[in-house]
Amino acid sequence: MSRKTLRSLTARVVLLTLAPWCAGCATEIYSRSSTVPAGPMGRGRLEVRVFDDATHRKQNLVSLREVVTELYRLEAGEETLVREARTARWSADDLAPGRYRLHVGRWIGEDGATHALPHDQDETFAISATKSTVADVVLKDGKKATMWIAIAGTVIAVLAYGYNQMSHWDPLGDFEL
Repeated sequence: MSRKTLRSLTARVVLLTLAPWCAGCATEIYSRSSTVPAGPMGRGRLEVRVFDDATHRKQNLVSLREVVTELYRLEAGEETLVREARTARWSADDLAPGRYRLHVGRWIGEDGATHALPHDQDETFAISATKSTVADVVLKDGKKATMWIAIAGTVIAVLAYGYNQMSHWDPLGDFEL
């Protein structure tokens, strides 16, 4: 096997090995609660905002994409769909206190077709009558993706250097039988 073929094979194996971890960089949900008065008496409030990346989240620029977000109420081992939205910003002001799960897994293309996101994301949180919860969905986290690419590049470079060094190594040297 030639060096070029071996390097190519090694690079592919390393990238495929790291891919599942890097896929987690694709979509994340950040939730936080505040004691700001919530919805109507005895009800909780949830605000969902979808951002293309972490930079847009810092700048408070919601996505222009149609991303499908689903809110489920968790009660006695059952999940009940409470709301499905396709907008980048929405809120529900009349949620009964309890456990909820926000699911992000699909987006709507320009042709109207539904496509799966590279990595589904779920966040479970509690809604109470005294709190308002904000869930920020970040579709791409460039910093994490860059970190994983740098790690993969370093691993590939170390393996290539090691292979190159080993190909010149002759442990028997001038030993004759």
